[in-house]
Amino acid sequence: MKFYDRVIRDLQNGDRTLRHLYEITFSFSSEIYLEESRGMDIVRYTYADVKKEIERVSSGLCQRFAHLPQNSVIGLKLPNCVEWVVIFWALIRAGFKPMLLAPAADETNLTHCARGTGMEYVISDKAVPGAVFVDYKEVFSAKPDRLCEGRWADHIILSTSGTTGEPKIFGYSGKAIAAQTLNSGYIINVNKSFRRFYKGAIRQLVVLPFYHIFGLSAVLLWYGLFGRTFVLLKDLRPDTILATAQYHNVSHVFAVPLLWDSLADGIMREAKKTGQVEKLKKGTKLSLALQNFSPALGRFVASKLLFKSVRSRLLGDGISIGISGGGAVRPDTLELINAIGYPLHVGYGMTEIGITSVELRKKPRDLMEASVGKALPSLEYQLRPDPETGANVLWVRGESCFSARYINGEVIPHSEDEWYCTGDFFRQDEKGNYFFVGRNADMVNGSSGELISLVSVESRINPKYVLRGCCIGRELSDGQTEICYVFEPAGSMPDFRLARVMEYIEQVNATLPDTHRIKRVYMAGAPLPESYNGKIKRSELTAGIASGEFPATRLEFGALRTANENAEEISSQLVSELIDCFADILNVPAEEIRPNSHFLYDLSGNSMQYLALLDRIEKDFGIPLTAEGNSCATPAEFAQLIEKQ
Repeated sequence: MKFYDRVIRDLQNGDRTLRHLYEITFSFSSEIYLEESRGMDIVRYTYADVKKEIERVSSGLCQRFAHLPQNSVIGLKLPNCVEWVVIFWALIRAGFKPMLLAPAADETNLTHCARGTGMEYVISDKAVPGAVFVDYKEVFSAKPDRLCEGRWADHIILSTSGTTGEPKIFGYSGKAIAAQTLNSGYIINVNKSFRRFYKGAIRQLVVLPFYHIFGLSAVLLWYGLFGRTFVLLKDLRPDTILATAQYHNVSHVFAVPLLWDSLADGIMREAKKTGQVEKLKKGTKLSLALQNFSPALGRFVASKLLFKSVRSRLLGDGISIGISGGGAVRPDTLELINAIGYPLHVGYGMTEIGITSVELRKKPRDLMEASVGKALPSLEYQLRPDPETGANVLWVRGESCFSARYINGEVIPHSEDEWYCTGDFFRQDEKGNYFFVGRNADMVNGSSGELISLVSVESRINPKYVLRGCCIGRELSDGQTEICYVFEPAGSMPDFRLARVMEYIEQVNATLPDTHRIKRVYMAGAPLPESYNGKIKRSELTAGIASGEFPATRLEFGALRTANENAEEISSQLVSELIDCFADILNVPAEEIRPNSHFLYDLSGNSMQYLALLDRIEKDFGIPLTAEGNSCATPAEFAQLIEKQ
């Protein structure tokens, strides 16, 4: 612990600028900063390697943008990679404020950011609308004629996703960033799992994007301060995430709920496939009981006995800590992931205020409450009743909150003593722990007058054959709101699949209070509207459904019937041959596969196996599978496509 105390003391006692944070971070010369897989090899970059590149690229940027005044804003628009880290610090060292942009940011977002901050240039891997494009490869290939000492900027700029309107732009000073980073010292003192090694190192799997406050603060800056290692992903496909975590002996995973929910779904699918659901339930109950008695003993039993094989197929055996943030994680996910011995904590933060709290207790019964813990040392929380609803809204102030807001080129300072309304509804228990209830835009008035979180209802729904779904509110004439569910189908949706979706929602409804139940279901006829970072724009979807401008078909409960598989007008011989293909690829008996068995949802296939299936069908039947083939998922659908060709 002396090592961590020394590092924290160095940051506390310095001037708390970005330059100071940089100097501490890159003092760990020989430690591995970043590593990534390339084929069967692991490529590693030490802190010294990265620092050398930062200094070289920084000098090139000083010369490339010599005409710009110090503290000019330059955009950085790249996916997570070594180059992102180098350019991020090189911009700061060269005296420019980095504007962190999502790789998928569209012209509207870029134009808004340019207008708001005065940003003229964007360093990216592809041409960008709304600003002058600077190819990142040119930045790296530049050969400056001299090394510049650096002018050092002390400001970072981020943008919200704009899911509920126009994106907002916020800046953080070095002092605010240092305050956020110093919170890590408190966290690792309270819960030692946050600093636990696995096979001689702490390796953080980089699932979160660095341009986002969660990925920037809680991943890159927190753990970089202590000279730890970051493992980069080639892509975000589930099989890539699992294989990378195992291959690199990852110990820490911080991610959005989607990852954790997907892991839990995979465990349950495998249990159903192998007929071990009851065994899974018993193991879960025993593991949680042991962990609640003794977290260390319980997790040892879970990892070495109860769930050893399960963990070997997931993130491996080294996960010391996991954090879920950025949305509501399902209750069943918290239960199952903690049961297999992956401690999963819930955290809270926003672009405007940084990472502000995380549940630090260790026992599953506490973690399964989905509390976000208490405010971290750099700030304070306050609950105030909303004047319209009476529900408690979270207000925050402190030195780690944003330092300025950018609006139409104007920089509006924000004092650390100034309270900021998050717009998020919270509750607090008798122990002082905070619980996220919902965002203002995600709340509706129920028939009893209570506020209902659409996210909390949405998190309970995970039907088969649905690519993604969203709960919205439909206002009634009496001022109340009924909850509707809009889903985007995964592939074709014959009647038997629609019936299964509706039957599933009816089952979920039976477990919910009447005021929380879904009253209407719509199948989308177009992709659900989303922001540049993939979040569904709930308000836009709600308005589109209400006005009829968004194409959607209303489905009635009980109106659909499961289609008779024997009535399919296709060749039974062809279907039989395709079932054999499915069976070979999945290594399961052909008798377990029916004409309408879905490759992913009924048979638990994965993306790599699906690609192998497409290749097999092309070779066996001598036909090229066009883009239309990628929407097929059952033997019957492939048979129809083959007959058509």
